Amino acid sequence: MTERAAAPNAHTLLTALSLDQVQVLAIPFTTALAELRTYGALLHARTLGDARSDPTAAHVVELQLPTYLEQQWQDADLEADVDEADWVKERSQDDAAFDANDFWGEDDFMEWHPEPRLTTSAWLATEPMLSERYARPDTGWGFDYSPAPLIAPADRDVFEGDARAHGYDVVRADGLENLYLAGPSSDVFASFAAIIAASSGRA
Repeated sequence: MTERAAAPNAHTLLTALSLDQVQVLAIPFTTALAELRTYGALLHARTLGDARSDPTAAHVVELQLPTYLEQQWQDADLEADVDEADWVKERSQDDAAFDANDFWGEDDFMEWHPEPRLTTSAWLATEPMLSERYARPDTGWGFDYSPAPLIAPADRDVFEGDARAHGYDVVRADGLENLYLAGPSSDVFASFAAIIAASSGRA
Protein backbone atom coordinates (compact mmCIF):
# COMPACT_ATOMS: atom_id res chain seq x y z
CA MET A 1 0.00 0.00 0.00
CA THR A 2 1.25 3.49 -0.83
CA GLU A 3 1.04 6.64 1.25
CA ARG A 4 0.69 10.22 0.17
CA ALA A 5 4.08 11.82 -0.35
CA ALA A 6 5.38 14.50 1.93
CA ALA A 7 6.44 17.81 0.45
CA PRO A 8 9.26 17.21 -2.08
CA ASN A 9 12.74 18.15 -0.94
CA ALA A 10 16.41 17.80 -1.86
CA HIS A 11 16.27 14.03 -1.26
CA THR A 12 13.13 13.45 -3.35
CA LEU A 13 13.45 11.37 -6.52
CA LEU A 14 10.46 11.70 -8.84
CA THR A 15 9.68 8.64 -10.95
CA ALA A 16 7.22 8.31 -13.81
CA LEU A 17 6.37 5.92 -16.59
CA SER A 18 7.08 7.59 -19.95
CA LEU A 19 4.09 8.32 -22.16
CA ASP A 20 5.19 5.68 -24.67
CA GLN A 21 5.61 3.26 -21.73
CA VAL A 22 9.09 2.16 -22.83
CA GLN A 23 11.03 3.57 -19.88
CA VAL A 24 10.90 4.88 -16.35
CA LEU A 25 11.83 8.51 -15.88
CA ALA A 26 13.75 9.23 -12.67
CA ILE A 27 14.65 12.82 -11.88
CA PRO A 28 15.64 14.42 -8.57
CA PHE A 29 13.00 16.96 -7.54
CA THR A 30 15.52 19.79 -7.33
CA THR A 31 16.68 19.09 -10.90
CA ALA A 32 13.14 18.91 -12.26
CA LEU A 33 12.21 22.07 -10.38
CA ALA A 34 15.16 23.98 -11.85
CA GLU A 35 14.53 22.73 -15.39
CA LEU A 36 10.80 23.42 -15.32
CA ARG A 37 11.19 26.78 -13.59
CA THR A 38 13.48 27.86 -16.45
CA TYR A 39 11.22 26.30 -19.08
CA GLY A 40 8.19 27.97 -17.52
CA ALA A 41 9.92 31.35 -17.44
CA LEU A 42 10.62 31.09 -21.16
CA LEU A 43 7.26 29.61 -22.06
CA HIS A 44 5.22 32.27 -20.25
CA ALA A 45 7.50 35.22 -21.02
CA ARG A 46 6.01 38.00 -23.12
CA THR A 47 8.99 40.35 -22.92
CA LEU A 48 12.74 39.87 -22.75
CA GLY A 49 12.55 41.11 -19.18
CA ASP A 50 10.17 38.28 -18.30
CA ALA A 51 12.56 35.75 -19.84
CA ARG A 52 15.49 37.26 -17.98
CA SER A 53 13.71 36.85 -14.64
CA ASP A 54 15.17 33.34 -14.27
CA PRO A 55 19.02 33.24 -14.22
CA THR A 56 19.29 30.12 -16.38
CA ALA A 57 16.66 31.37 -18.80
CA ALA A 58 18.51 34.68 -18.99
CA HIS A 59 21.72 32.85 -19.90
CA VAL A 60 20.23 30.87 -22.80
CA VAL A 61 18.39 33.98 -24.03
CA GLU A 62 21.60 36.03 -24.13
CA LEU A 63 23.34 33.23 -26.07
CA GLN A 64 20.62 33.21 -28.72
CA LEU A 65 19.85 36.94 -28.83
CA PRO A 66 22.58 37.99 -31.32
CA THR A 67 21.57 35.24 -33.77
CA TYR A 68 17.88 36.09 -33.42
CA LEU A 69 18.39 39.82 -33.92
CA GLU A 70 20.70 39.29 -36.88
CA GLN A 71 18.03 37.19 -38.58
CA GLN A 72 15.35 39.73 -37.71
CA TRP A 73 17.49 42.55 -39.14
CA GLN A 74 18.04 40.64 -42.38
CA ASP A 75 14.32 39.90 -42.73
CA ALA A 76 13.09 43.37 -41.83
CA ASP A 77 11.83 45.75 -44.52
CA LEU A 78 13.33 48.95 -43.15
CA GLU A 79 14.00 52.42 -44.38
CA ALA A 80 17.54 52.91 -45.68
CA ASP A 81 18.43 55.42 -42.96
CA VAL A 82 17.66 53.08 -40.03
CA ASP A 83 20.81 52.54 -37.97
CA GLU A 84 21.41 48.85 -37.22
CA ALA A 85 23.08 49.48 -33.85
CA ASP A 86 20.14 51.59 -32.64
CA TRP A 87 17.66 49.04 -33.98
CA VAL A 88 19.44 46.18 -32.16
CA LYS A 89 19.73 48.17 -28.93
CA GLU A 90 16.01 48.94 -28.92
CA ARG A 91 15.10 45.29 -29.44
CA SER A 92 17.48 44.14 -26.70
CA GLN A 93 15.71 46.07 -23.93
CA ASP A 94 13.70 44.34 -21.23
CA ASP A 95 10.41 45.67 -22.64
CA ALA A 96 11.04 44.15 -26.09
CA ALA A 97 8.45 41.58 -27.15
CA PHE A 98 9.43 37.92 -26.66
CA ASP A 99 8.00 34.60 -27.82
CA ALA A 100 10.16 31.55 -27.19
CA ASN A 101 8.89 29.59 -30.20
CA ASP A 102 9.67 32.49 -32.52
CA PHE A 103 12.93 33.31 -30.72
CA TRP A 104 14.46 29.87 -31.31
CA GLY A 105 12.34 28.57 -34.17
CA GLU A 106 11.65 24.93 -34.97
CA ASP A 107 15.28 23.99 -35.67
CA ASP A 108 16.55 25.03 -32.23
CA PHE A 109 13.59 23.81 -30.19
CA MET A 110 15.77 21.65 -27.93
CA GLU A 111 17.92 24.64 -26.96
CA TRP A 112 15.21 25.76 -24.54
CA HIS A 113 12.99 22.70 -24.09
CA PRO A 114 14.25 20.18 -21.48
CA GLU A 115 13.91 16.48 -22.30
CA PRO A 116 13.18 14.28 -19.26
CA ARG A 117 14.63 11.05 -20.68
CA LEU A 118 18.00 12.80 -21.18
CA THR A 119 17.78 14.28 -17.69
CA THR A 120 17.08 10.78 -16.35
CA SER A 121 20.10 9.37 -18.18
CA ALA A 122 22.35 12.17 -16.91
CA TRP A 123 21.23 11.60 -13.32
CA LEU A 124 21.62 7.81 -13.61
CA ALA A 125 25.22 8.30 -14.71
CA THR A 126 25.91 10.00 -11.36
CA GLU A 127 24.75 6.88 -9.49
CA PRO A 128 27.15 4.13 -10.67
CA MET A 129 25.64 1.33 -8.60
CA LEU A 130 22.13 2.05 -9.84
CA SER A 131 23.36 2.63 -13.37
CA GLU A 132 25.24 -0.68 -13.46
CA ARG A 133 22.14 -2.57 -12.44
CA TYR A 134 19.36 -0.71 -14.22
CA ALA A 135 20.70 1.16 -17.25
CA ARG A 136 19.44 -0.51 -20.42
CA PRO A 137 20.36 0.28 -24.05
CA ASP A 138 18.09 2.77 -25.80
CA THR A 139 16.95 1.36 -29.14
CA GLY A 140 14.87 4.39 -30.09
CA TRP A 141 15.65 6.32 -33.24
CA GLY A 142 14.45 9.29 -35.22
CA PHE A 143 15.42 12.69 -36.59
CA ASP A 144 17.57 14.53 -34.04
CA TYR A 145 17.02 11.64 -31.58
CA SER A 146 19.85 11.13 -29.09
CA PRO A 147 19.86 7.59 -27.66
CA ALA A 148 20.44 7.49 -23.91
CA PRO A 149 20.52 4.63 -21.38
CA LEU A 150 17.09 4.02 -19.86
CA ILE A 151 15.35 2.25 -16.97
CA ALA A 152 12.98 -0.50 -18.11
CA PRO A 153 9.36 -0.40 -16.84
CA ALA A 154 9.67 -4.00 -15.65
CA ASP A 155 12.42 -2.87 -13.26
CA ARG A 156 10.47 0.01 -11.74
CA ASP A 157 9.50 -1.50 -8.39
CA VAL A 158 12.91 -2.96 -7.58
CA PHE A 159 14.68 0.15 -8.91
CA GLU A 160 12.60 2.35 -6.62
CA GLY A 161 13.47 0.09 -3.70
CA ASP A 162 17.17 0.36 -4.45
CA ALA A 163 16.91 4.14 -4.87
CA ARG A 164 15.36 4.34 -1.39
CA ALA A 165 18.25 2.26 -0.07
CA HIS A 166 20.57 4.88 -1.59
CA GLY A 167 18.90 7.60 0.46
CA TYR A 168 16.22 8.89 -1.88
CA ASP A 169 12.62 9.56 -0.93
CA VAL A 170 11.00 8.09 -4.03
CA VAL A 171 7.77 9.74 -5.12
CA ARG A 172 5.71 8.55 -8.06
CA ALA A 173 4.63 11.41 -10.30
CA ASP A 174 3.28 9.83 -13.45
CA GLY A 175 2.25 13.14 -15.01
CA LEU A 176 5.87 14.29 -15.07
CA GLU A 177 6.45 13.88 -18.81
CA ASN A 178 3.26 15.80 -19.59
CA LEU A 179 4.58 18.60 -17.41
CA TYR A 180 7.79 18.64 -19.44
CA LEU A 181 5.87 18.57 -22.73
CA ALA A 182 3.17 21.14 -22.00
CA GLY A 183 5.19 23.21 -19.58
CA PRO A 184 4.31 24.13 -15.99
CA SER A 185 1.82 26.78 -14.98
CA SER A 186 3.22 30.08 -13.76
CA ASP A 187 3.17 28.46 -10.29
CA VAL A 188 5.71 25.65 -10.74
CA PHE A 189 5.22 24.24 -7.22
CA ALA A 190 1.47 23.97 -7.82
CA SER A 191 2.15 22.07 -11.03
CA PHE A 192 4.28 19.53 -9.15
CA ALA A 193 1.73 19.20 -6.37
CA ALA A 194 -1.00 18.44 -8.89
CA ILE A 195 0.85 15.59 -10.63
CA ILE A 196 2.00 14.07 -7.35
CA ALA A 197 -1.51 14.20 -5.92
CA ALA A 198 -2.90 12.58 -9.07
CA SER A 199 -0.31 9.80 -8.93
CA SER A 200 0.23 7.20 -6.25
CA GLY A 201 2.46 9.26 -4.00
CA ARG A 202 5.44 7.81 -2.21
CA ALA A 203 6.57 4.52 -3.76
